[in-house]
Amino acid sequence: MGQDQAAKAVRPVRGWRCYYADGSTADSEKTTWLEAPVLGLQAVVVFSEDEYTIYRPELGKFVLEPYRQVFVGADYYWRVPAKDPGWDAYGAGQAPDVPPGADVKVGTLLASDDFDKISNTVQLDFGAPAATPAPA
Repeated sequence: MGQDQAAKAVRPVRGWRCYYADGSTADSEKTTWLEAPVLGLQAVVVFSEDEYTIYRPELGKFVLEPYRQVFVGADYYWRVPAKDPGWDAYGAGQAPDVPPGADVKVGTLLASDDFDKISNTVQLDFGAPAATPAPA
């Protein structure tokens, strides 16, 4: 966490969700990456088009869930637009890790208790946004 977490788009991306220090979120169903707030980011979850079956005891049944990448606890979060829609690459890390051409958002430091609340919410987030809007 906080180390270079560079992503490669190995699966087509269904959407993403950003979690902010104030408890708010932004996701690809409601906005574009470029329109989402730039400052105060705590985590990004990127959801794949590909899904797997898993038993969820709290639901008492098997469900389909998207594969996901979770980026949390970094100074910078980014998206590198791809030529083909749905294949953008996402990552997180320190300033030297940011790839050329990336659209960057900035993390912020939180008290441990506040960070833990957001981190726990992120870890339980399996509800992918419906679709990714066209790039802005």
